[in-house]
Amino acid sequence: MCKLYFRPEKDTEENTIYNYNISKVHIQSEHFIGYLKGTWQSLQGLHVHLD
Repeated sequence: MCKLYFRPEKDTEENTIYNYNISKVHIQSEHFIGYLKGTWQSLQGLHVHLD
């Protein structure tokens, strides 16, 4: 699991790009899980938390 950078001293351009890319993957994963749940109704009760 990848962690985001939060501290002000870590606020560099590299870390901003890293955080953006990690967030993008996280959102895509959430959308894919929603797609799967919409496709297979048996997954509706499944709760998945991406941390």
